[in-house]
Order: sequence, then C-alpha cells, then structure tokens
Amino acid sequence: MKTTSRPPRSEKTAGFTLIELLVVIAVIAILAGMLLPALSEAKQKVKQATAKTDINGLVGAIKLYFADYGRYPTSPNAAKSITIPTPSIQPGCPDFTYGTLVGTMWSRSVDRLTNRNGGFFPELKNNGNQGAGYTDYQANNSEVISLLMAQPSFPAGRNPFDRSQTTNTVNTNHQLNPKKTAYLNAKSSRHREPGVSQDNLIYHDPWSSPYAITMDINQDNACRDAMYRNTAVSGSPGTGTGRNGFTSASFGQQTDWELRTDVMVWSFGRDITFGILTPANSGANADNILSWK
Repeated sequence: MKTTSRPPRSEKTAGFTLIELLVVIAVIAILAGMLLPALSEAKQKVKQATAKTDINGLVGAIKLYFADYGRYPTSPNAAKSITIPTPSIQPGCPDFTYGTLVGTMWSRSVDRLTNRNGGFFPELKNNGNQGAGYTDYQANNSEVISLLMAQPSFPAGRNPFDRSQTTNTVNTNHQLNPKKTAYLNAKSSRHREPGVSQDNLIYHDPWSSPYAITMDINQDNACRDAMYRNTAVSGSPGTGTGRNGFTSASFGQQTDWELRTDVMVWSFGRDITFGILTPANSGANADNILSWK
C-alpha cells in the first residue's frame, strides 16, 4: 500500500506577533515624537517669513500713499491728537501708533482688542495725546487699511468701532483716498484670522494678532512708537544709543527713544503678546517681528 508523505506543518504562522506589533508601534511613536517638533518649528519659520512679507508690503504701501498725497494714511482724529513735547510737561506723543485700543480714553468709550483665545491683548496705546476734542484718541490698524485698500465702508455693512453703528470707515466717500488707489494687496480673511478681516478691516499677522503701525506724523524724520519709545524697552542706561538703533530724545527729566525712520510696523510674534516694560530683545519681545530689523 502506497502512502503519501505530507510536508511537516510549520510551527510558525504568518503575520506579526503581539510583541512585534508593539515594537513597530513604539518605533513609529518615537519617530513621530522626533519629527513633530521639527515640523512645528518649520511651520513657525514659514509664519515668520509671511509676517516679514506682510510688514514689508505695509511699509511700501504707506510710502506710496505718502508719495501721492504728501501725508500719511491716518484719520483726522489721529493726526490731530498728537502733541509736540515740551520740557515743562510729560513727553507727549508726536507720532501715532495704531495698537490694540479703540476709542477716546477721556470719555471712557474705549474698547480693547481680543486675541484668538478670547482674552485681551496688552494695552498698546498712545500716551500724552493732546488736541482739541481728540485727547487720548486710540485706534487699531483698520483705519490705515481702509485708506490703503480704498475702502469707504466696512464689508460687513457696519462700523464695529462706532457706537452709532454707521457703515463708513474714516475714508467715507473716498475723501482720504480720492484717487481710489489700492496701495495694499492683502488676502481677505474671517474674523481674527491671518489677513485683512472681512468684518472690521483689521490686518492680522499669521498668529492672528493685529499689526502695530507707527508713522512719522509730525514729519521730523523720526518715529516714536507707543511701546518702543519706552526706556525699559529700547533704552541703554548712560548712553545716547539704545537697542536696535534707537536714539534718545530727552525732555526735561524724562527720556524717550525714537528711530530714524518714517514708518514702523511690527508683529507681536508667535507668543501673541509683548512686554511694555521688557527689554526689546528679551522675554515677550524677543520674538517680535520688526520692519526695522
């Protein structure tokens, strides 16, 4: 009788064992842990480059506006609120910074902008503003954007910064940009997202913070920014030269700091904040992205 021989059965079955599967998962987890920080940092680098491009575009647009009109793209309220400092009083604000407040402080009708998390940004405001009917006037960059983008009204149909709920910007009927020239080309975005907001015309950086803008309103070839004018930020004790090229401007017992330029634009950076009493190159200010640096 003929018998058929069968090959011996393998003791090992095809596929992963539980231990092998756990090893593969662990290796993947380790690789992901190594790659994710690098990817996150790469994204931040892209955002920094984007912010720098936005800032350069803003500076260029402001200069083009000035070349056409011989004045900076500001509202009459902002222009009239500056004061020329004298030794007998606290140094005023000879230039105007568009920051994080909106309104007139003496009448207490001031609103502070909120960040993407719903919290308030630190106060970036003009100090010492004086002018008949315009004392302590504050504004954000939407005023500038409405002029640079030739916007006579708010796209959302109302002015979110005017309690009368009008639809007009400071460029009503194109009165402050009669040529209707669009000097700035920036992407449109939703509320508190990077780009120019469709509802309030605020220009946000890649981290959703409003760009700060200071212009040489009194045209003395120097800018005194609401934050960088402070000795704690830009000063260098015992010298006339401060941080990042700032120079001292002394009045009586107090010293301010200014930069020899006509336009300053800056971003709060990846930490979406800044330190009004922090040295320019450290702490909350270390990651700020500046047009002058």
